Amino acid sequence: MSPEFASALAAKWYARRKLFLVIASGAFVLLAAVFVLGRSALASQLAFAALGPLVFLPWSLLCLCSWFGPAGRLKAFPNLLRWYASLSLSAFFLLSLAWPLFVLWA
Repeated sequence: MSPEFASALAAKWYARRKLFLVIASGAFVLLAAVFVLGRSALASQLAFAALGPLVFLPWSLLCLCSWFGPAGRLKAFPNLLRWYASLSLSAFFLLSLAWPLFVLWA
């Protein structure tokens, strides 16, 4: 993903950044509760596989909006750093989509 494409996506979703934070935080709290209250390792592993993307996907969208949005922090940085940030964020997003496979495979 190029920095220009990331900026276009961030501008489109910038108004929803607080929703992304609420979803990621809520999923993280729910995941922590499952680990604390869970009685079996299998239930914890399945919850981790299911709730992992609910934590990481909104978090990556929140980072996208924070870094590349209209009031983005990366606007003043060199273009090479913006490319690195957009490629790293793309990799994080794709890995969070594949998260359940990684958890269940291990």
